[in-house]
Amino acid sequence: MKKFLIFFILICLIGCSKFPNRTEESAIIDCPRVFFSSENNRFAKDAKEEINQNDIKYVASLNNFGFINGCFIESNSNNYNLDLLIIVDPINPKSKDVSLPLFVLIYDFEDNLVDSQYFKINGELNYNNETSTYTPTEISGNLKILSDPKKKISSLTVGFVKIK
Repeated sequence: MKKFLIFFILICLIGCSKFPNRTEESAIIDCPRVFFSSENNRFAKDAKEEINQNDIKYVASLNNFGFINGCFIESNSNNYNLDLLIIVDPINPKSKDVSLPLFVLIYDFEDNLVDSQYFKINGELNYNNETSTYTPTEISGNLKILSDPKKKISSLTVGFVKIK
């Protein structure tokens, strides 16, 4: 019984000494408004300037968004974990792999561009074995957007990067 009591006390002492560093500032902040770029809200893989349907592998469009776990300040940066829902329509896919390049423009309350960040979301097209065809696919991706806490962020604009 004494050994059990000593073991329990040691566990409590060791457990209490392992608290994370409390000097690090952490606080919940308001999430910015999110807009989808009207010019860059659709992405066609391998589309050329002269549109030919045979050249296009798939077309993706931004559909919806949400902030996961809210927005917060931690480790001297504002953290915005933005989840995106993207609908991908297969046209002439050569493989099931999908790679979507995205940009995020960050604006302050005076609509000044504060920063721009670039991301890539990877996924796979759904394949129907019965019909041997690819089907429209929902791909979700998380963008971990970080910004300077000294800058007050008002809004984010999300769009697809046009690759030429």
